[in-house]
Amino acid sequence: MKYLDQLSEGRDNNFNLLRFIAATMVIWSHSFPLALGPGDNEPLRSSLGVTFGSIAVDIFFVSSGYLIAASLMSSKNIFRFAWARFLRIYPGLIVATVLTVVFIGVFISTEDASRYFQDRSTWKFSIKNSALLLGIEYSLPGAFTHTPAAYAVNGSLWTLPKELLMYAIFAGVWLVAGLLFRLFALNRKLVFKVLVSITLVGALCVYLFGLKEFIEDSNTRLLTAFTFGAFISLFRGRLPANPGLVILLAAAILLSSLDKRSFFFVYTLLFPYLVICCALLPVWRLKEFNRLGDYSYGLYVYAFPIQQVIMTFLKGIQPETLFGIAFLATSTLAVMSWHVVEKPALSLKNMKFRRNGAPESPKDALPTS
Repeated sequence: MKYLDQLSEGRDNNFNLLRFIAATMVIWSHSFPLALGPGDNEPLRSSLGVTFGSIAVDIFFVSSGYLIAASLMSSKNIFRFAWARFLRIYPGLIVATVLTVVFIGVFISTEDASRYFQDRSTWKFSIKNSALLLGIEYSLPGAFTHTPAAYAVNGSLWTLPKELLMYAIFAGVWLVAGLLFRLFALNRKLVFKVLVSITLVGALCVYLFGLKEFIEDSNTRLLTAFTFGAFISLFRGRLPANPGLVILLAAAILLSSLDKRSFFFVYTLLFPYLVICCALLPVWRLKEFNRLGDYSYGLYVYAFPIQQVIMTFLKGIQPETLFGIAFLATSTLAVMSWHVVEKPALSLKNMKFRRNGAPESPKDALPTS
């Protein structure tokens, strides 16, 4: 029997494909409220209490937790870790935010250009959505005032501050493990595994058995998904992986969907393992997709405003039509974002850092092979 650690060497995996599928699911899910207006229009919401979009976000956070835990375990410098996370999140986001502000200001907003760019909320949108440290801003002056989801410019961005919060929490846990290592000569990696396990148990208890307000709190749900992914990563040497297990997990989740409450428990406990197995098992490995690039982030940050633009000019179209047009338009932007912005930025991640976190020298900022 093979174990997850035997399948996780190198970058030959399905994570890019899974994230691409998840980003596409978000576009599909958002097509319903953006075309028909807010409410219970999204598929699965009324029957299971989830949507394709929420499942997609779980895929993102489980995958991210798995990769972040592995990154921390192999990291010798917390500044390098933070720098890599910065390069993955911010360059693409800042460009997308600027393009959104400028494009909407010129072509979409009902305000004249001078008033639009002088409006405080325009700059608030630009700064908050580029920094993510104080949450995000949803509206721009005069933008999308007559669409079914009025005034919402980019509702997808709400998960990015949550993602940064997860990075900060786990970096903090890693630093605590390092402190215990220095003070008591404890094995740092072992301490990290123990602390992550305790975090997972706590998150699961609150999410599965806590008060209603905790269950509905997105922070608790996303922490559970992220920590589950991290737990699987840390103990992957003891966790089996085979196609039969994937089929069994998928069948259990599908069977549990007959009852909403049962689905909540079974999905929460089994879905993260299913995601990681699908990401690593070679039977689903499509190597050629990895060569194309990671287009999921571009799909995620551009899709919502593109869908709103479509609804501005094609009023009354159905969700399926909105999805098709938006997917094609957003895919073009996602490809450009990856090759022009994201990939060049990521080439800087091998910059060397001194202990104080400063770059060693300009030449060290060049990418290494």
